[in-house]
Amino acid sequence: MATLAISGSAYAATVSVICGSSPTALADAISSNPPGTVFELTGFCQETVQVATSLTLKNHLGTDAFQPFDGILGELVITGPVLVVIDGITLEGTPSDAGLPDVLEVNGSATVIVKNALITKGQRIGLSVNGATVQVTNTPITHNGLANIAGKSDGVSAVGASLLVGARNSDGTIDKTQGVSVTQNGGNGIALFGHSHLTITAGAIAENGGNQVLVADGSDIQIMGTSVIQSSAPTMPAPFVVQAIGGSTVELFSHSIVNGEGFTGGILIASGSSLLMNDVKVFTALSTLPSIEVSGSSNAVMGGGNMIGTFGTFALQIDHGSSFQQIPLAGYYAELLHDTPNFTPSPDFIFGSALVQEQSQMELGMGTVIDPSIPPVPGNSALSWTVPAGACILVQQNSSIRLSGGVSIAGGPPSACALNGGAVSSTIVIQQQSNGFFNLANGGVDEIDDGGTVSCVFAGMPNAHVTGKANITPSSAQPAMIGSLTDALNATSPGCLGP
Repeated sequence: MATLAISGSAYAATVSVICGSSPTALADAISSNPPGTVFELTGFCQETVQVATSLTLKNHLGTDAFQPFDGILGELVITGPVLVVIDGITLEGTPSDAGLPDVLEVNGSATVIVKNALITKGQRIGLSVNGATVQVTNTPITHNGLANIAGKSDGVSAVGASLLVGARNSDGTIDKTQGVSVTQNGGNGIALFGHSHLTITAGAIAENGGNQVLVADGSDIQIMGTSVIQSSAPTMPAPFVVQAIGGSTVELFSHSIVNGEGFTGGILIASGSSLLMNDVKVFTALSTLPSIEVSGSSNAVMGGGNMIGTFGTFALQIDHGSSFQQIPLAGYYAELLHDTPNFTPSPDFIFGSALVQEQSQMELGMGTVIDPSIPPVPGNSALSWTVPAGACILVQQNSSIRLSGGVSIAGGPPSACALNGGAVSSTIVIQQQSNGFFNLANGGVDEIDDGGTVSCVFAGMPNAHVTGKANITPSSAQPAMIGSLTDALNATSPGCLGP
């Protein structure tokens, strides 16, 4: 029986390995056969297997169909430069902690393809990738980190590596049949370090003990058509479902969902990191942690079709020299998914409070859009924001908010806002030398309905500023302006410095 070799030669032998025949049956077979050999495993090979040659590991049937009782019980270590295919088998850790660092470890310049398999029950890390390239399809990575050792319990951990988790069709669209679930691991679901890159499509990341996704050290993750959910209380400190730090990037696209479900905040982008999002939902059921926080000279871009927060919750926090922007990304999104050039941008929706502070900025409004697939947005605005009673958009500590047209906010009469210490606040509150800019440069309106208003709250001398109040509709939502020094000295809150 012969099969096409993966090593580049014309054909390769197929070798049957009866795993129970010897503790070193698979290692002996690898050492005695040439590169490119296909090894068909019967039963579990209970050993640590070191691979430094190109080969294929399959089940006893030699098919793509997953066989749960064929595979390796222990550890598989692959070191490049090699090409290894793992197909239709189980990779499982030892029953007790024997000190093995992972279930599958890929090092150096190796390229590894894992498909129709299972990576499970590792005492420490499930899949560890160091400087290598790995593609994983149709393979759950679950119940690893059983020993609960901090920093060594992740489902997937990568350093300086490149990973594709899931697959795309030949036309570039997402292949929904090849998704990967990363679930119920003791530490982080996915942890990326050292300028690693990972793309996950049509997957699920949930019920892991730490962050569901941790991106650090200049790494980046692209999440497409994937649910990232904190569906139980974390067993390790992890206040956010997704966390990016140290100049890292998170990209969210194509109906992805991030949900803290009342256990954690949604997304934290910190220390010079970035968030790009189009056509996703980010929720948390908390009033104490935001759906999205952007902190420490970081930036986030919301580009259409997004939904952030739920009624009565904390939607956004932008702090410490950071920015949050609404910019149309329809063209980028269409190209990314090989979609039609006529892709129609959709409005964004936000529900709940927002806090902009410590020299940060929020820029909203990209004009009008008409999406026939969703109910009409007032004035066809590209952003619809609901700020319920007891909530506000608070801008403070030398920060700014800019509305440039195409923004509809449902505010409501002034009421106590928890973000402002329970003070009676309007829909948008500007204070502590902060600024509000209202223009219609992108078309549409800057609309604040349902009795909502803009105001500046101050004690003594006013120190907040508004420009373009006449662009706020209706006129009843416009702030009282304080123009002269005499006006300022005699002013009572609320009121805003301005022309």
